[in-house]
Amino acid sequence: MKKVIVLLGLIIVLLFLVNGCQEKKIEFKFNSSVCGANIGEQNQSQFGKENVEWFSDTLLKVSFLVQTNCADTIKNGDYSISEDKIALYYGIERCTTCTTCLCPRELTYTFYNIPKKDYQFEIKEI
Repeated sequence: MKKVIVLLGLIIVLLFLVNGCQEKKIEFKFNSSVCGANIGEQNQSQFGKENVEWFSDTLLKVSFLVQTNCADTIKNGDYSISEDKIALYYGIERCTTCTTCLCPRELTYTFYNIPKKDYQFEIKEI
């Protein structure tokens, strides 16, 4: 009986050790702003430049300013990670019969449980 209790105790300890050593899954949230004011010369230099903010060793927020047609709709966002590179994706529903004005939109990608590194980012429309 003592052997069974000792064996069960060892199994429980091993389970706690294995679960404690597992890497947490990265969680992801995407958000896009509504169409802002028409794009002027002052905004042109900001397109494609990322704004990277670490709030802790595992909480990262990356924002990009992109240019879209005023009537387009940002539908979704996604990402892929390869070593120290993160590709950030966004999907657009295009309005082909609408006005041709352009406007800035901020795309925000928030990552939870991501290891803190010096990542390189690229933004891609899908």
